[in-house]
Amino acid sequence: MQHAQFRRNKSHERIYSLKVDYSIPLDLLDGSKLNLGSKYEGEQMYVYNDKIQTLEVSQNTFATYAEFLSQYENYDLIVGLRGENYNNSSHYEQDKILYQRVKFFPNATIRYNIMKSV
Repeated sequence: MQHAQFRRNKSHERIYSLKVDYSIPLDLLDGSKLNLGSKYEGEQMYVYNDKIQTLEVSQNTFATYAEFLSQYENYDLIVGLRGENYNNSSHYEQDKILYQRVKFFPNATIRYNIMKSV
């Protein structure tokens, strides 16, 4: 007869988040503004097994954006760019996995308003 072995795991987790947005009115066309912002999110998790650290996970994301909005007659224009930097890692006993990537997300919108604002 085999006896099952149970291990007592303990874990610890930390989560961080910070977001900043700023808007600048501009005197262009029929009204314009520039929006700027950044965001940071971080998470660290540790799992211990019988007082030995067996798993460590770290996820960090930093994003920033710039967006220009403008109006002219019946048209709205939005042009922007967001960049994100991912820096994630995990360590399990002797194994280590890293994931690092930078991505950019451009956007542009032109909208025609059939009716003026009420």
